[in-house]
Amino acid sequence: MANIKYTDHAYERMYLRGISKSLIRSALEDHHELIHEDDGDTRFVKNVKRGSIQRELHVVAKPLP
Repeated sequence: MANIKYTDHAYERMYLRGISKSLIRSALEDHHELIHEDDGDTRFVKNVKRGSIQRELHVVAKPLP
């Protein structure tokens, strides 16, 4: 996986939701769904279990030049 750059917005959302960098990397490398958005972003979707709850983690990324 290439170098990952996090925006201030990403850090804020990760903090609010208790999401680690390792979980982000895991979603980028081992996702179950990949969605290419019209604005050039890519949404990586991964099923994650937190306690007894199964949820979808959505990570939005854009390749940098």
